[in-house]
Amino acid sequence: MEEENNEFLKLPVEERCQHKLWKARLNGYEEAAKLFQIQDDEKSPEFQKYLGLLKKFVIDSNAIAQEKGLVAVLAYVKNAAFAPRTVNDVMSGLVSKCFSSPRAKTRELALEIALMYIEIEKQDVVSEELIKGLENKSPKVVSACIIALRESLHSFGSQVILVKPLVRVLPKLLEDRDKSVREESKLLCVEIYRWVGDALKPQLQTLKPLTLTELDNEFQKTVGERVVPIRYLKSQQEKLAAAKEKDADDDENSEEVLAPPPVDPYDLKTAEDVLSKLPKNFYEQCEAKKWQERKTILETLLQLTTNVKLEPGDYGDLVRVLKKLITKDANVVVVGLAVKCLSNLIQGLRKKFQPYASACVPAIFEKFKEKKQNVVVPLRETIDGLHSIIGFEAMLEDIQTALDNKNPQIKAETCVFLARTFSTCTSAQLNKKLLKAFTISLLKTLNDTDGSVRENAAEALGTALKVVGENVMSPFLHEVDAIKMAKIKDFCDKAVVKQPVTAVKKPASAPIVKSAPVKCEEPVPASAPSKPNLGIKKPASAGSVKSKGNATAVRAVRSAGVKKGPVDAGEPEFKEAELSEEDVLTRVSEILTDDVINGLGSSNWKDRLAAVERFFETVQTMEKGSLPAQALIKLLARKPGFKENNFQILKLRFEILSYIADNAQISHITVDCCLSDIVDKIGDAKNGIHAGLALTSLAGATSLEYISLEVLNLAFNQRNPKNQSEALIWVSSAIKQFGLKIQIKEVIDNLKKGFSSTNPGVRNAALALVGTMYMYIGKSLRSFFEGEKPALLQQIDSEFEKMKDVKPPAPEKGKAAKVAGSGDAPESSGQVNLADLMPQVDISSQITSQLLSDLSDKDWHLRSDALQKISTIISEAKFIAPNLGELPIALKPRLADTNKRLALQALNICQMLGTSLGSLCSKQIRNFAPGILTCLGDNKANVRVAAVQCLNSWMDNCPLVNLFEGEMICDVLQTDNPFLRIELFAWLTEKLPTVASLPTAELTVCLPILLSCLEDRNPDVRKKASECLLPFMIHVGYEPMARAASKLKPASKQTVVAQLEKVRQNLPVKATATKTKPTRNTAAAPSERSSPPQNVSNEDGGKGKLNRSTSKSKLALKTPSVSVAKSKKEEEIDMSPTLVANNMKDQRMSDEKALKVLKWNFTAPREEFYVQLREQMITANWSKTLIAHCFHNDFKFHLKAIDLLIESLSNNVEASAANLDLILKWIALRFFDTNPSVLIKSLEYLQVLFQALMNINYHMLDPEAASFVPYLILKIGDPKDAVRKGVREIIKIISRIYPYSKMFSYIMQGLTSKNARQRTECLEELGSMIENYGLTVCQPSPAVALKEIAKQISDRDNSVRNAALNCVVQAYFIEGEKVYKFVGQLSDKDLGLLEERIKRSSKPKSTKPVESNIPSAKVSPPVHLNSSYGAQVEKSKIATNTIASQRSGRLRLETEDIEQMFKQKEPQVQLPGLIQVNADDILNLPDIQLPRTRMRPPATSLKILNSADDVDTAVNLVMAQLAAQDIPVVIQAFAQIEEVLKSDQAVRVLNSRVDQLLVFGALQYRYAHNKHMADENICKADVVSLYRCVTVALASLFDNTVLSKKASRDVLRDLIPHLITVMLDNRLDDLQDGAQVVKVINVLIMRILQKANPTHVLSALIKLLHDCIGNLNVSDRFTDLIMKCLWKMIRMIRLVINDLNIDRILLDIHVFLKTFPSSSWKERPDDTPIRTIKTILYKLVEIKNEDIMKHLSLISDRQESDLVNYLHKLLARIKDDNRKLSNKNSAPDDNVGGNNRHKRCKSSPLKLSKSTHEALTEIFRKIGCKEQTKEGLAELYEFTQNHPEADIEPYLKTSSDFFQNYIRQGIQQLEKEKGCIKSKQDSPLVTSRRSEESTGWNSNLTGKDVSFTRDKNSQSWEDKFPPVPPCTVDTTPMDLVEWLKNVVARLGMDTSKYDDPSFLEKITGNGNEGPLSEEEVSQMFTDIERYRKMIDDLRNAA
Repeated sequence: MEEENNEFLKLPVEERCQHKLWKARLNGYEEAAKLFQIQDDEKSPEFQKYLGLLKKFVIDSNAIAQEKGLVAVLAYVKNAAFAPRTVNDVMSGLVSKCFSSPRAKTRELALEIALMYIEIEKQDVVSEELIKGLENKSPKVVSACIIALRESLHSFGSQVILVKPLVRVLPKLLEDRDKSVREESKLLCVEIYRWVGDALKPQLQTLKPLTLTELDNEFQKTVGERVVPIRYLKSQQEKLAAAKEKDADDDENSEEVLAPPPVDPYDLKTAEDVLSKLPKNFYEQCEAKKWQERKTILETLLQLTTNVKLEPGDYGDLVRVLKKLITKDANVVVVGLAVKCLSNLIQGLRKKFQPYASACVPAIFEKFKEKKQNVVVPLRETIDGLHSIIGFEAMLEDIQTALDNKNPQIKAETCVFLARTFSTCTSAQLNKKLLKAFTISLLKTLNDTDGSVRENAAEALGTALKVVGENVMSPFLHEVDAIKMAKIKDFCDKAVVKQPVTAVKKPASAPIVKSAPVKCEEPVPASAPSKPNLGIKKPASAGSVKSKGNATAVRAVRSAGVKKGPVDAGEPEFKEAELSEEDVLTRVSEILTDDVINGLGSSNWKDRLAAVERFFETVQTMEKGSLPAQALIKLLARKPGFKENNFQILKLRFEILSYIADNAQISHITVDCCLSDIVDKIGDAKNGIHAGLALTSLAGATSLEYISLEVLNLAFNQRNPKNQSEALIWVSSAIKQFGLKIQIKEVIDNLKKGFSSTNPGVRNAALALVGTMYMYIGKSLRSFFEGEKPALLQQIDSEFEKMKDVKPPAPEKGKAAKVAGSGDAPESSGQVNLADLMPQVDISSQITSQLLSDLSDKDWHLRSDALQKISTIISEAKFIAPNLGELPIALKPRLADTNKRLALQALNICQMLGTSLGSLCSKQIRNFAPGILTCLGDNKANVRVAAVQCLNSWMDNCPLVNLFEGEMICDVLQTDNPFLRIELFAWLTEKLPTVASLPTAELTVCLPILLSCLEDRNPDVRKKASECLLPFMIHVGYEPMARAASKLKPASKQTVVAQLEKVRQNLPVKATATKTKPTRNTAAAPSERSSPPQNVSNEDGGKGKLNRSTSKSKLALKTPSVSVAKSKKEEEIDMSPTLVANNMKDQRMSDEKALKVLKWNFTAPREEFYVQLREQMITANWSKTLIAHCFHNDFKFHLKAIDLLIESLSNNVEASAANLDLILKWIALRFFDTNPSVLIKSLEYLQVLFQALMNINYHMLDPEAASFVPYLILKIGDPKDAVRKGVREIIKIISRIYPYSKMFSYIMQGLTSKNARQRTECLEELGSMIENYGLTVCQPSPAVALKEIAKQISDRDNSVRNAALNCVVQAYFIEGEKVYKFVGQLSDKDLGLLEERIKRSSKPKSTKPVESNIPSAKVSPPVHLNSSYGAQVEKSKIATNTIASQRSGRLRLETEDIEQMFKQKEPQVQLPGLIQVNADDILNLPDIQLPRTRMRPPATSLKILNSADDVDTAVNLVMAQLAAQDIPVVIQAFAQIEEVLKSDQAVRVLNSRVDQLLVFGALQYRYAHNKHMADENICKADVVSLYRCVTVALASLFDNTVLSKKASRDVLRDLIPHLITVMLDNRLDDLQDGAQVVKVINVLIMRILQKANPTHVLSALIKLLHDCIGNLNVSDRFTDLIMKCLWKMIRMIRLVINDLNIDRILLDIHVFLKTFPSSSWKERPDDTPIRTIKTILYKLVEIKNEDIMKHLSLISDRQESDLVNYLHKLLARIKDDNRKLSNKNSAPDDNVGGNNRHKRCKSSPLKLSKSTHEALTEIFRKIGCKEQTKEGLAELYEFTQNHPEADIEPYLKTSSDFFQNYIRQGIQQLEKEKGCIKSKQDSPLVTSRRSEESTGWNSNLTGKDVSFTRDKNSQSWEDKFPPVPPCTVDTTPMDLVEWLKNVVARLGMDTSKYDDPSFLEKITGNGNEGPLSEEEVSQMFTDIERYRKMIDDLRNAA
């Protein structure tokens, strides 16, 4: 035994814990517990070893060992950082094995572990596992789980342990049959009551009275008991400890911090769906004429909605009905009930009632005219409920209208309402704006003639006075007389104000917030000594100024930093609060003396002059950074201000203003107070210059963008032409000083006003400004003036000609000037790209399917017309978006059209596309370049010239490097076409030297072809190839070309190498130098990048803690405290790449989806998000330097981190794509910083990043967007214009790599923001998206989106209203009047605003066609611009990344800095491979393969089909996902199943799973129809995708001939109703692709009918028809579709009769007839179902005849079966019909006109032998065949001669009269030719012919037509030739084939083609050859048309 003990003691601890001996495990658990307790680091590797073992500790089979294992687990949970990962496994083990243990110690430890998991923030998982345990069958486990839940709630409180899930299970537990469970449940119930109070009681009303009484007694014992948690979460412990350190004496308040908030009973209720419970005739009954009926239906609604929490839904119709009843119903009882119902809806929906609230308010106020208390009381409740939802601001206008109403009752009740609501408001809610509006209206009613109105108005005013205080209220009551004022104050004293608690002393979420005010107040005393020691006259107001103004100033200075000098346009806008007149005087009185202040407004000009001079002297002596600019400028602008008449004083005022602007921070508020007066003086003869200088200073202090636009708007709002011209001149001058930092479109609008002026000075100034702008923009500027008069255009062109060679000057002011002064300024990029200034048109909607079809039509005229239409579309759009739909695919064949005219057209279109796309053409070059390059090889010279021009156009707008991607050039050169090689080599010779760098790998691939062409047999090819050697050698180098030449044949090698040597001599010196430089600089580059920061602070010494950064981020992760020298040393050796391309993104996303990590969703980032992000960065192998910078507490290091990311992006875009989710999360955290430089830098980086991702065709994933886009939308409402502009640019770029429909949904969420600016910007973006992409972008549907947008029309903010109106107007331009239906019901005011805006906006809409008629030749200026621009950009290696950024003024400088940096490193990247020998061929292989390893999401299809076991396992996993309710999971799972179905192993893998797959498909249809379509939170586009994916997968299943037969009857019976239900879903009509869903499901149903086992299908349909008739709730349409499916099966029954189990079918029909006998159908309105069933029987009897009776084996009671009787009747009828037919055939001449001349007795025809029968059949087949007709007639003639005894009449009777006549005449002709006159008399054919003529038919066959004459008893044309089946969704190809067979047979032609089994198998899809080809389908329709025309000709001839 001792040896054995020693044996396991030698094992490691973790192995002992898994040992089979319990003693070994016991020892292991004890050692593990000790090990866990001694670990210092919570992230120790020791902890990680036991991650997967803890569950085994808990469920150990030995009780003693289990107890020790629990001790170890408890130690682990207390000490390990990895403990949260183990909660699921451990808790499930605790519930199943430990809670019910007989050992008390074990139960205690298990409970303590559960509580410890809660303490480490895993309360949700613990609660979930414990609640699952309540379902256990063992009462011990259930009781133990209840105890654990009670202890958890008791220890941590209701804030941590959610009460609502517990309340749901309480009633069931309290009625459990086990006593211990009931007792513990009561204790739990009491504990819940301690925390939530009386809110629990409504949830227990379903219990037994005795139980309720017992619980009430227990509840009473807890009344008054103070409840506080006794344990806290770790995060709460830290906050509590910090709070106690701050306030050591305030222990009570610390406990109050974590006290639970009161619980609302509403939150504990379960939402109910009332809409589905409404009676079907509810709305009809509401309109009933009898008031009793209306009353009854409203009482039903009242009962449904009383004390109920309502489920969200579309209550619009219900609210409208109730509103109508309230306003228009004459019965008071009905009105009272309607008001109560509406009140219940408000209480049940609460905030979700907001969409309907605004429309209800006017109706409620208007109804206050009623005096009945049963109406007034619920009206009061209703209006109070509406106020709680939408607040005062939304109700303001309605309240004012009600107070102005003539009815005193309405006014009195409105005043009472205001008094009630005022008493519940805070002073913040009742702001000055609202207070002023209410006070004005109430003061009017205070003088009302009605006493109650006056009393109630005084009460409302008194309540408001008590809420806001006398100081705030008194300015509005100064005109009230003393008596009324006394009454108001009396009510003020009596008022009881119940203000809600808006702030706790120490909030529970953040106890340390208390220190925040201290930080804000600290700078205030510091600023006091800087003020002049002057007397303060108004100490009271001064104090208030100190608290207001200085606090504001301090905040502003802290946010922007203390700056001396102007704030330039690139920096964040300085903001401050506006000072009142009193505050201004207080501020300036501290600086200036009273005589100066008073002297500024003196009437004596000398006093004013002296005061201004002293003012200037005082300001100049002050410290520049501390100038109170707003106060000084407002004092300076006081009357007379800048309207001073004395020019000397005015000059001084302008100089003072300029000085203040140059030396202090200026806000827009300050500018607004003086700008108008300055513009008035800009045209002044004496001081106009000084006014201009003042404007320049203001532009430098704020931004030229803002000042220039305001100056022009103010100038053109005046009528002074001098001011207008001078304003234009000043803007022109300012642009030269600041650069083109203006709002170009708005300035151009003012320019057009200037051009339309009658004053020549204004026109000339406008012309000069256009010339200045031309220097920056170029000829593209002319496109803005295309619609102007020719004379003006001529003047503009001449001005452009003057400025043609003038370069824009370097900026002197603003940010650009500062950068230039520092020596870091890049070279000027010259001109601005116009593509950023013009809207891009999405033409994909105009490229219709019909247009694409015409483009590929066989008729070249149609193709030409289609190309012309496309050309027109592009020329009208000018600048187009890169979304071209399927145009590239359809246009490519036209480039190689055999009609050269069309090929030229296609090339011209491609050239136009290159110009119109601009720099965006990089996205489409892969689609167009191969076709364009192929045209270089055309044999027509004009086509080749056009191809070269087209190629140049594309290369002018995108870098040449894009053309070499994907080996496009190499693939084209491989074509052995001399013309192509000549043109392409010549073009490359011209273009390659102009480019700085190209990918060596792509060029190297082309070398073998280039060198082989040096010996081509065509001399021109040889010449061009030799000329192209030097350009290739410049980029590739000599050595690679020499190595490529060495691989040639020996005969060619010598010649080629000689040529290379010759070319080498001409290699430029620069190129050779760069190729031979030493590579040490290349190695030095990383060390430069990773060099340690120079200013490392010693203050970041917290040990792993999180602290706030100086940039005011919410949290910043600090680095461990180490010495500066050590950190420098570590960073110096950090040679790792910044980012690494890996495949870890998928794992991160799956972890987040499985909730293994925190989901990136927060309103403000918490500490754990920073910790998690840092861990993920470390795992993703980010460089240590970058991580340290990212989480440093100094914002300067954040800027360095962004620089490193930019550098990494330029070196390795794939690495940035692989880590995009982490980058975006880190940027999202920066959005919560307040440092503007980090924010703006982040936005700049994002623009470059997304542009680079777009260039590699990267598609952003949904998790990436979800972790970033919502936070980006928050910043769109930022107060800084630069930030908003950057966000708008980013949103535009994101829409190119992420579906714009999903971006639309994110932006829609921004409409719920309280920030009016954010709502405005979001609405503008939405309007832009609707304009660019159409209404298809609206999600989930246009109706829902526009309804939400239209709600913003009633917003109180003017800009929001305008943006909402503009957005709806954009939709109106697309959909027209239909928009009114989309927006829903609007108030009269909002509707009027919308109609007025549409009328005003109709003018630009009508002028659109005028703009579109501009000739396409005028689009040439952008081509010139892009070509010049592209030449500059191509010199950079990262040109694709910098194009977009250089077009933006804000990003231009930064990206150029990056460009300059990379230019220095550029040669270093390419050189190492050139100084190696052959080894580099191997080393360079990964570089060639790099483009294939771009980071993309993993393929969803199964890639393990090679191994049978793996496939089965994988399919089982996928099948498990098919039942999920998460739409993306289901779509992915069905997509994988579809991949399996397409594989060769589909039958083996899915053979046994067909029914399971179909059941899951039916389940998903049910989820989609019942759940997803009704859920407003689910995007309906996703539901459509779900429908499509499931349907396609099932269709693929039924395409498989083997698997389709495996579907069982019951499964099909379950699946088909779901398919039909979806087809009948009216909600699909409102969706964009709803019709497509119906179509694909229709196709699936047809596949099922045709491919599945016919017995199963037919049996399932009969059963479904049986169910439909027996269920009265089934719609008629549903039943009709079931019958249509049966009709389809009836048509195919003859084809599948051999596969049909007739016994099974007859049994189903027997059951049907037994349930619904024929006699019962007489009382039914429609007997179609029974006729359908009988038709099935008729078909079966017709086919099987007497044999049908052999298939009754499954019917037990045949004697009583209606089926058997009906079968006998059918058989008798068919026999009778056959007998009559045989009689008719045997006596054709009987009783015809009484003439019996030819009557003869005929015996039965002789039965032919089998060989004779076959010969005769073959003869008739030949006659029916068009090619063998004559041969067949000759054989038939010979047959009749050789077999005179044979009766061939039956063969003729089966054909038409036409065919019979044709045969007889053919035989007669043969008899005449052979002279067989005698045999003619005896021929049975002729005899038959004569007998046929005697019956009344006469046929005359001529060469051209056939005419039939009939007697009056003959058949009608409709009976003889049925019409062609209509082309509907119900028509199948088999219907058309049946029609063809019928008609062809009646015409006497060959039907064998349509009886061919292989042809029928193709039609039904059952064959192995696949469906019909396009040629066969086309031929079938041609036959149908031909035969239909033949029938028409026959009818006309008859």
